[in-house]
Amino acid sequence: MDEIAEQAKAQLMMVEHIYDLKIINRDEVAGLIAANVDNNRQVLTICTSLNSWILLNKKKGDAVIPHEVLSKLFETTRWQGSMHRQGNMLDLPKLMLGTSPFIGAGQFGSKSLDYRRRFFENPDNMTRLFLHSASLGVRAVQLVGYRPLVEALMKAQELAGDFFVAVTIPRGDFATNLDLISPLEPEFVSVHAQFCDQNDSRLNEWIDLIRDAGAKPAASTHSPGTTIPLLDDLDFEAYLAPVNSVGYGMEPDIESTLKALQRTKKAVIAIKPLAAGKVSPERSVFEYIYRHADSIAVGITSEKEMEETYSAALAYG
Repeated sequence: MDEIAEQAKAQLMMVEHIYDLKIINRDEVAGLIAANVDNNRQVLTICTSLNSWILLNKKKGDAVIPHEVLSKLFETTRWQGSMHRQGNMLDLPKLMLGTSPFIGAGQFGSKSLDYRRRFFENPDNMTRLFLHSASLGVRAVQLVGYRPLVEALMKAQELAGDFFVAVTIPRGDFATNLDLISPLEPEFVSVHAQFCDQNDSRLNEWIDLIRDAGAKPAASTHSPGTTIPLLDDLDFEAYLAPVNSVGYGMEPDIESTLKALQRTKKAVIAIKPLAAGKVSPERSVFEYIYRHADSIAVGITSEKEMEETYSAALAYG
C-alpha cells in the first residue's frame, strides 16, 4: 500500500507541475487512492481522470480535490473492472491515443492526404502529440506499426519514459513487421483486420510468434458482429473493434456487434469511437462506449483537440 501511495503522490505532483498549481490535500488524496485501488495501473487511471477534472474545471493556484470527486472515480474504476464481460482479467488503460490519422487512413476522407503529410511524413509532429498525451496523463498508445510511427514513439519514450503500447501489425511480412516494433516492447500485438475477418489459416502461427515476442495477441476486426464469434475459440486475448454511438464501422450491423461484444470474455479495445470525426467528443458518447468496451483508442490531430477529447473521455462519470 505504501508503494501505491507513493506512486499516487508522484502522479499528483506531475499534475501540479503541468498546471502550475498546488493540490492542498495532495497527501490525503494519495492515501485515499492507495486505499481504494489494487495496482499502479489503477493509480494511473485515477490520476489521469483527476488531471482531466482539473483541466475541465480550470483549476489554478491552490486547489482542493473534493472527496465526492474521488468517490466517483473510485466507483468508476471498480465499475470498469466488472461492467464488461465476466472473466476478463486484463488490466487495460482506460484511454489510448489512436494513430489512424497519422497514416492518413481512408476513413478520414478529404482530410486523409493532409493528415498523412502532416504526420506520417513529419514524424516530429507525431512525437509532439505523444508527449502532449503523456503530459495530460494518457501514457498509452494504440499504434499502427509503420516505421515512421514506431520511430516517433521511440523518440517520445526517450524523452518522457515508457508508454503502454498496443500495436497493430500492418499488411506485409508478419515476422519482419514484428521485429520492427519489438524495441517498443508492446503489451499487445494485434493481427490486421484483413486477416482476422477472413479467418486466415496463419492466425495460430502468428499468435505463437506474438507470444514468443513477449506480447499478448489481439485481433483487429472491421466486422465484429461476425468475426468475434468466429475467432473466440482462438488464443487471442483482446479484440480491436469499432464501437461508437452511431454504429459507424460496426459491421455487419449494430445489433450483432453489440451481442458479440457482450458475449465474448476477451478484452475489447474500441476503435473509431468518434466515427472518423462524425461524432463530437461528448461525455455521453464515451459513457456509451464504456458500456461495451474495456478501453478506447481515439485518434487526435492537435493539442487542443486532445485536451477537449480527453476531458470528455476521462470525466464522463
